[in-house]
Amino acid sequence: MKKNHILEEQAMLKQNTLLFLFLFAFSFSSKSQAPYHLIYDKNQTSLMGAEIIITGNFLFYNFEEKYLPPQLFKEKKWTGKALNITYRLSKSMLLDLPWHQFIRVFQHEVFGHGARAREQEYTETRYSVRFPYGGGLTYYGSRNRNRFYTSSERLLRAIGGVESTMVLSNSIRNKWLRSGKLQLSEAFLYGSSFINGARYIRNTSEDESSFVNDIHNFQFHINETLILPANRPYVDLNYFKKRAILNYLNPLRYFAYYALIRGYIWEGKSEVELPMIPIGNMKYLPMFRMGLSPFGTEIFIENFLKTENSLNEVYVRLGDNLYGEHWGFGLSKSNIIDNNWMSLDAQFHLWKQPETLIGGEDLIFKSEAIGAAAKVALSIKLFKETNPSNFYMNFTHKSRGFLEGELFDKGWNIRAGVTIIRTD
Repeated sequence: MKKNHILEEQAMLKQNTLLFLFLFAFSFSSKSQAPYHLIYDKNQTSLMGAEIIITGNFLFYNFEEKYLPPQLFKEKKWTGKALNITYRLSKSMLLDLPWHQFIRVFQHEVFGHGARAREQEYTETRYSVRFPYGGGLTYYGSRNRNRFYTSSERLLRAIGGVESTMVLSNSIRNKWLRSGKLQLSEAFLYGSSFINGARYIRNTSEDESSFVNDIHNFQFHINETLILPANRPYVDLNYFKKRAILNYLNPLRYFAYYALIRGYIWEGKSEVELPMIPIGNMKYLPMFRMGLSPFGTEIFIENFLKTENSLNEVYVRLGDNLYGEHWGFGLSKSNIIDNNWMSLDAQFHLWKQPETLIGGEDLIFKSEAIGAAAKVALSIKLFKETNPSNFYMNFTHKSRGFLEGELFDKGWNIRAGVTIIRTD
């Protein structure tokens, strides 16, 4: 039985690898554009939630700028400049920042903890999201009495919130990289989403209740789950707090806040150039961050290379190996095909992760193994004329294993909807 499972995982790995290499080999020219997706997948994953929230934010600001433009007074004199700065600062504090806080917490609860609960067949789950500047809670509903539940699944639920806000910040960042523009209407949302997990860890104290605190839940289940060695060390909060410092060193987050203050509050701009390192005709941006996984923490080393026609990424993820070896890497390329009627992006992810016990109608033992995932995103233009709306489909095929924003189980996940292209 175990041999058949390993052979099945190896066959899936070969399929995903060949699919990506085939697509990566065919590249055509394109223009740099930022796509915004209104999509749906039957599992309502955090990737779906992130795209809906970012697109909703984009449409919200289009509406807002129509009725609350960034400049109300002529700036021929210093009084007009001062009045506009006061107006934009007030609008940001009273409207924009509470809105960003609300949709970030919504992502954390509904498409973070909620997505993992739906994956594990919980029903009647409820959510509390307070507005403005409030927090949130997820109240897990009824379990499926016909399935088993494991500590590994409880870990997935515990980290689901901070996982989903990192997915949200990564989606925003990738749109900026594709267009070469930092949208100031997304600056605070990006910064607060990126730092959500690290701030949560750093602000958690030993005496908080483990029943309502995600980080205490994570710590508790890390110390009692998986198939652990008998002499395993106890992991305290200080271990996670030290590793979380890395996310405070993200320069793009600080630049986003600076651009929001200088570009929007002071000057009334809606976007600024995204700073990258020039290398010939290309631009390069390295990034480092920490993430949580059901096996412990992971350090991501991400490298982005932008050409005139596409955005390319190569990343490595290095696990802390507390309870088993885990690592991974990935490749992505946008606009592999882009012509008058369609465009196509692709991603490939490879990982090694520890043995895990997964629940279901039967308990599934996932042995330590190599896994992989391949993604293809297809955008079909609906009209011959220039039109900002395309039909969008995203196909994901993966092995069992943890990949941010995706189901843990193996198989297909299909997302479909409409793409709105920002070309300004």
